[in-house]
Amino acid sequence: MNFFKHQDDARKKSAQLVGLLALAVCVLIVVTTLMLGIFLYFIEGNITSINTQHASQPSLVTHLSHLMQSKLVIWITVAVISVVLLGSLYKASQLKGGGDYVAQALGGHLLITDQAEGKQKQLLNVVAEMAIASGMPLPRVYLMPSEGINAFAAGTNTANAVIGITQGCIDALSRNQLQGVIAHEFSHIHHGDMRLNMRLIAVLHGILVIGLIGQALLRGSSANSLRPTTRRKGGAGVIIGAGLVAAGFGGVFFGNMIKAAVSRQREFLADASAVQYTRNPEGIAAALLKIKRSIYGSQLDNQHAPEFSHFFFASGVSTFFGNMFATHPPIDERISRVFPNSLSELQQTVMDEERRQSINDAEKPASDTTNSAASSPSNSLSESGLSQNTTGTAASKAGLDALLSEVGDIHPLALNFSTILLAALPETLSQAAQSGYQARAIAYALLIDQRSEIRDKQFEALSKRAHPATFKELKKVMSEVAQLDEQLRFPLLQLAQPTLISLSQPQQTVFKENLHALIKVDKRFSIREWAVLTYILNGYENEPVPATAKLDTLKEPVKCLLGLASYMNNANDRQASLNAAVQQIWPEDEAQLPSQPSLAALSQSLQTLRSLRPIQKPIVLKALSLCMAFDGEVTITEREVLRTVSAVLDAPMPVCTSQPSSK
Repeated sequence: MNFFKHQDDARKKSAQLVGLLALAVCVLIVVTTLMLGIFLYFIEGNITSINTQHASQPSLVTHLSHLMQSKLVIWITVAVISVVLLGSLYKASQLKGGGDYVAQALGGHLLITDQAEGKQKQLLNVVAEMAIASGMPLPRVYLMPSEGINAFAAGTNTANAVIGITQGCIDALSRNQLQGVIAHEFSHIHHGDMRLNMRLIAVLHGILVIGLIGQALLRGSSANSLRPTTRRKGGAGVIIGAGLVAAGFGGVFFGNMIKAAVSRQREFLADASAVQYTRNPEGIAAALLKIKRSIYGSQLDNQHAPEFSHFFFASGVSTFFGNMFATHPPIDERISRVFPNSLSELQQTVMDEERRQSINDAEKPASDTTNSAASSPSNSLSESGLSQNTTGTAASKAGLDALLSEVGDIHPLALNFSTILLAALPETLSQAAQSGYQARAIAYALLIDQRSEIRDKQFEALSKRAHPATFKELKKVMSEVAQLDEQLRFPLLQLAQPTLISLSQPQQTVFKENLHALIKVDKRFSIREWAVLTYILNGYENEPVPATAKLDTLKEPVKCLLGLASYMNNANDRQASLNAAVQQIWPEDEAQLPSQPSLAALSQSLQTLRSLRPIQKPIVLKALSLCMAFDGEVTITEREVLRTVSAVLDAPMPVCTSQPSSK
């Protein structure tokens, strides 16, 4: 599946949303005008004597016809558009924080690894494996107290994405089935559906605001009607409120229509992607079958569930319109698409699995059971057989191009390798990544220099600037981080990312200042330091960037980025590698090798490239890989830089399952 094409399709869907919104607003204007016209018609009738009314009042149709041709329609149009826009902007401001807003609105609470046990621990392991395999930041995981079997992914980009899952889901599903559901949600993240759904929430809220205003008027008018002094005003308010509620019903109608138009086909894509990621069609098919068999189905008992229904793994609410505007295809059709074998075979598989699970539960408490590599983990990657140095295509541009071709996908081999990576991480560091003080200590430790004179200066700077508890934890984790296999540094950073994102605003400010201070101690530019810093700071980028810019308008940022890659080659190859990379994009162009890469200029260039159209991002990434592999070898540092750039561009690159050659 072409990740970048799906991302571009999602961007085009946003344009379609604008068209559907315009149609919905037109209908709202017409309905609001009609309701106001009817209200004015009967008000005029009530204040006119009966004889005069029969003599002079025109018919309702004539009255409405005159109203439609009056200047009042212009004011109604302006008012409706203003209300819709203000409502959308208000909701968009609430959604800026990312997926946490959605999860908390649905009653979810954040799962913390060192506090989780049993099935919760299993869930967190599945999410971590999927994130490391795909190269994306580890999403925060929220648990919702609902017996229905459901899940969702929400966020404005991969850096602030969250996974939400119901208690019923983790109680009812086996590990393989849970993995299928999580893979489905990761597909929504990778293919741009998650961001599209967030925009849809803001758009729909604007449409629904008129109805909400009507409901507020009805409540206020009902109270006024109980008091004689305000009874007349209360009656008028009831009429106006009822009219706005009627107009709001049109908003609900169009809202459901828009959700159905956007969501249904993308659910089929996510199901297919889940099968591709896990190579296990039974997993997601059995999860869907369990929803069908459950007495709770996929229902969520939350007042906000209808608002977020298009986020869910399965339809979490019942709608007045039934299947006509359902946000999800029928479960039977979804099962038949991912599991073409007989349904009876799937049912038998599920019953056998439930029988085995009941026996296991009777013998021991629920715990995480992974594949053989994880259930009996190696103490080091070398024992797993997947850390051997390799030569040839795996360590060349062809190897990087193969990884880039799988951006946004999760290869089963990468998923297995991510399990091995997690098992190889020391338990103390995995646990430390979940604590605010210790996660910051890990980030600092990844930037501590091996040279004693520089390290002493870095410690001196942190002793004055960092929180005392963090500085104390740094001394504890330093040796373990320094001894880590190089391939484990990036996964450890991924594990710590959700904790670092959750820091309070004052803590974030001090943390960022300390990161910059550590890098500046030796007054030298380090590409590895830049990669660590950039990956961490990307987690704090909540503002969505419109991905509409064309490549030819961003030549300077691209050349600046390629200049970075050229510095990872031998000194004699730098200018040649830079020109080769630039000419892969613009055959007639050249670039001047910078005398010294600028950290600020490089970071600014990368942020500018976030606005590049999704379909053109692979062109930049391939040129970057060409520059890195110009001398025929690719180091772990080069690969980490490429994965960092991919993450910032919202195009996560999957983990490589072999260690490249060292230069």
